[in-house]
Amino acid sequence: MREKVAHHDFLILGVALTCLLLPTLGSAQNNDINRAELRNFDQFLDSHPQIRAELSRNPSLVNNREYVEKHQELRTFLEGHPGVREQLRENPGVFMHREAGYERAEDRRGGGEYQPHMRAALEHLRQAESELQAATQDKGGHRVRAMDLVHQTESEVQAGIQYDNQHPDR
Repeated sequence: MREKVAHHDFLILGVALTCLLLPTLGSAQNNDINRAELRNFDQFLDSHPQIRAELSRNPSLVNNREYVEKHQELRTFLEGHPGVREQLRENPGVFMHREAGYERAEDRRGGGEYQPHMRAALEHLRQAESELQAATQDKGGHRVRAMDLVHQTESEVQAGIQYDNQHPDR
């Protein structure tokens, strides 16, 4: 009889532990999936610096049908990565913030330095573009031209960061 009680107690303990551990295991699996999705999105943005710059400035663009249609590569990527699409749809700012953190960590892991001056330059360029967007439109085309130049400059800064990360010995 005592053996049956001990066996019963072990069975209850096993069920209780399973109930406690399953959410943790599920959460760990979700974190791995999220990390993989973040890595995939980072790789996509690495090869599309213009889209990175635009989404960094305005993450909600990813939920703008017209914007996504205009950027076929982004649309194709999102169709192939529904987890990324869902996370961006639910909270684009948070996901882009996580992606930026991933990018900084990637800089450090890849043997490249964090490059705070290049990152600061990107932030200043994004702020400049925001100010240009907010300005009135009657500037004889110079405002629009300035925004185009800011976009080009952002792409060049991103390319410089990426180059340095890929060629740390230079």
